[in-house]
Amino acid sequence: MLKALEIFMGIFFNAAIFAEMTSIIGSIGNNSVKSRFITLTFATGFLLAVIYQCVKGANIIALILFALGFMISYASFIFTFPEKGKRREKY
Repeated sequence: MLKALEIFMGIFFNAAIFAEMTSIIGSIGNNSVKSRFITLTFATGFLLAVIYQCVKGANIIALILFALGFMISYASFIFTFPEKGKRREKY
């Protein structure tokens, strides 16, 4: 039962960060500190969950889901920064 709950938690957290990622991609010109903080917090949480799953070594599916969540949240964090050539341009 506990393994199933960990899997559901991983699925729903991945869905939440995926929704945040699509929101960030939709508003790529608006780089807010709030979005950076949210995605960095998600990335830290997923990374800690991956470390926990590695130490515990019990549920490989949850480990994969948390690793996927870390990759999605890290990509979302990277998307919050402006492109290198557009940093100096003013809108």
